[in-house]
Amino acid sequence: MNVFKLNGIKVYNLTANRALPEWASRSERKKKFSQDSGLSKHLELIQELEMPDSATYITCSPDSQYLFTLGRYKPRVRCYELENLSLKFDRCVDCLPYRMKILSDDYSKFALLEEERWVDVHATGGHFFKFRIPKPGVDISYSPFTCDLFVASSRSSVYRMNLCEGRFNTPLVSSKLEGTAHGFTACAYCREHSLLLGASTLGRVDGWDTRTGECVFGMNVSEFAPVSEDAYDTSVGVKKRIAGVTCVKYKNPLNIALGTSDGMVYIYDLRQNRKPWHTRDTEFRKPVKTVEFHEDKLIALLPHCLKIWYIDTGKVFVGFDTGRAECNWMHHFQNSGLLMIAMESPKISTFFVPLLGEAPAWCSHLDQLVLE
Repeated sequence: MNVFKLNGIKVYNLTANRALPEWASRSERKKKFSQDSGLSKHLELIQELEMPDSATYITCSPDSQYLFTLGRYKPRVRCYELENLSLKFDRCVDCLPYRMKILSDDYSKFALLEEERWVDVHATGGHFFKFRIPKPGVDISYSPFTCDLFVASSRSSVYRMNLCEGRFNTPLVSSKLEGTAHGFTACAYCREHSLLLGASTLGRVDGWDTRTGECVFGMNVSEFAPVSEDAYDTSVGVKKRIAGVTCVKYKNPLNIALGTSDGMVYIYDLRQNRKPWHTRDTEFRKPVKTVEFHEDKLIALLPHCLKIWYIDTGKVFVGFDTGRAECNWMHHFQNSGLLMIAMESPKISTFFVPLLGEAPAWCSHLDQLVLE
């Protein structure tokens, strides 16, 4: 268990980088452990928490009992039962999955967004059915009240598949994206007011009332939000380029966080959508992969680093390098200090920050290990 201290904050790296191969015999394992002291101190939080080649996505079920990872090669989805700290099932699929939406409280029902425009729906026993959308998808959301599965495409439409009736509903279309080369990059749905937000490469965020299908919200991030110094030409007084919005996350029904392609993070109040009430420059001119809220802090994942800062003051809590491999997605276990990152490497990177929060209930032994 490696530990490093940054800004007075201890970060424990729990990534199992040096796990022995499955085919190693008991005698070979014993010999290897005696030769390498690092392996004897090795901590494997969840057994077989890895992919054959690389991981594209990671998330947890709503009941916080099951962990899902997507990856290659072959394209597959793996589910881990956190109570037993072990693999529950491993399913191979036809095309590479890169986003998923869990449709039930546990592991039984989920939908996979895959390459080649496929959406694959699974049930407890395995694959249930799959359908194709007209344009490549970039993100996926779900409304449990209407059983509508929303698939944001790489163009101007958000497709709606009603899983109860098994048919497409009228797609949600952004008038600002029609006739342009721009498209959606992410979407987010809020249960409280049934507002679906779609972020785009044009630097806009559009919102639809999913009960009526009407566009009721529009926000131009690239025009009114503060930008980084590199994106502004001081000699001419204009912006050099349009920064696309790469991710969107609800903090609560009224506040959202946005990440852009040039490394900026904004927090908006939906009632005042012209300028953000919080702005933070990550100081990396790389796209923000995803953002998460934790109490009074905001967590942002970039291709090669992770940053955490206080929302009220903007002061950095901690920031650290995640390694050579590029990060694809992050999952933060709610109300805890445990973070897992899906990367372009076989292992799922795991970090524990005790000052961020306690360990989750399924790995509460981490707190005692840290004290020792």
